[in-house]
Order: sequence, then structure tokens, then C-alpha cells
Amino acid sequence: MNKRAIAGIAVVSIILVAFALILGTVIIWKSYGGSGGFINIFKIIIPSFGGEQPRAEEIVIIRYGILDDNVQYSEDGRNWFDFPELLVVDDKEFKGKDLRQDFEGYYYGEGRQNELPVDIKLSPKAQSEFYPKNFEIPFLNAEIERFCKEKDDIRCKLGGKSVGPYFVRVLLKNYAGEKLTDERPGTDYGDFLVSLDGKIFFRESGKSGSGRSEVTKLTDSHRTIINAVSSWRESVFEKPITISGFGDFETEKIDDYIVVNLNELFKLK
Repeated sequence: MNKRAIAGIAVVSIILVAFALILGTVIIWKSYGGSGGFINIFKIIIPSFGGEQPRAEEIVIIRYGILDDNVQYSEDGRNWFDFPELLVVDDKEFKGKDLRQDFEGYYYGEGRQNELPVDIKLSPKAQSEFYPKNFEIPFLNAEIERFCKEKDDIRCKLGGKSVGPYFVRVLLKNYAGEKLTDERPGTDYGDFLVSLDGKIFFRESGKSGSGRSEVTKLTDSHRTIINAVSSWRESVFEKPITISGFGDFETEKIDDYIVVNLNELFKLK
């Protein structure tokens, strides 16, 4: 057999082998569910492939997004990454689910609920500002009543839909001096929902949550309610958060995030 024939056979063999490899790869890819399944095959062939838990050199900061209910971590305070199910840092194990529960308990938990209700003192002109058509209420006052964290809570509806847990419900009440009157128990005087960014939505007496509308022309009484809710929200940052398994840490609010610095835990400089 001459050299040209041998070379031709070699080329054909290489093409056939390449075709077989490509075809086999496609079959395996489809059979095992794409890239995830393909990686699993390598894990079977090579047990150590992808078997280690995610690791980070150090964590300087963790934060919780109040709006998106998401926990992230950063090594430099500038670049942020979503927290995985388990992250190992300096032989310390952090579980994303546990951290989320720590933050939720800190911001929404039983300790916060035990602070409620919180009275809001309104001026006598609140009646005419909220009900300009001479609604028969001798005097209006208000109280911070709840976070809207319960799913499908009919008291926390906006346009027929549930609002986020970070909304706060404020009830209007009828006061005689400093005490609730007994003359009209259970009377509905309306309520407000206040968002994290300070928007306020009013539900008039006798209307359902679907009749709630945003207040676009704010009066002094509206601002009093918004400021009172904001102050109550911010008061939580006077207390430390307990990170499960690691102790208490100070917090601060940056934009819409609860931020915790872990320098002390890792003794970083």
C-alpha cells in the first residue's frame, strides 16, 4: 500500500472519530439534561469533579435586600454575589437559607411585632385633610399596626393584590383625649399603607382594599404618618442582629439593604 493510500485512510479515520465524538456528545447532552447533566457525568467518571463546596477567601460584608428578599456577600464592598446554599469561608460554613431567616427575623420578627401598636399623634385638622366632606369623626388619631408580611392578608391589598412584606399598615382611630371611645366600637375609620420609599396609599372608611389609592397631594398629616413609619422602621438598626452560629453584629441601612460587617468575625484589617 502506497503512502498516499495510507494517508487517505488516516484522514478518513480522524474524520470518523471526530464525527463519532461530536455525535456522542450531543446524545449525552440531550440524555442527561444539558450542561448540568453533562457535568454530572464528569462527577461520575471523576468523583472529585465539582464536589467541593463553594469557597471564598474572605467575606467582609453581607447584606439583605429588603425589596427582593435576597442575601448577598462581598469581599471588597463593591462587587456583590448572591449567597449560595452553602459557602465556606476560612473553614466557617455559612448557609444562605439560615442567613435569610436571620435577616427576616431581625426586620419582621416577633421582636418587632411586640413593639406594636405604635401611636401616631395627629393634629385635629387631620379629619378635614383625610375626609374633606365632613365625615362624622370627632377626632382622628392613628397607630402603626403591622408589617404586611402575611401572604394574602386582605388588610394589605393594593389594587386587589397583596403588597410586599415591607409595607406598613397604619390604622385611623377615634380618640377621646388619650383613650379610644366606647361609643362606636369596631368602627372602620380607614387606613393607610406606607411603602419602603415613603409612598402612602389611603383606603377610605367602608371601602375594600381594591379601592385604595395613592395619595399624591400630601398634607402635614400625611407627612406625619410617613415620618412616624420611617422612624419606627429605622429604630431596628439600634439593635444588633444575631447571625446563627456566629453571634451578634451591628447593622446599618444602606439604600434598601440591611448591611452587616463581618470584619470582627474574621479579624480582618
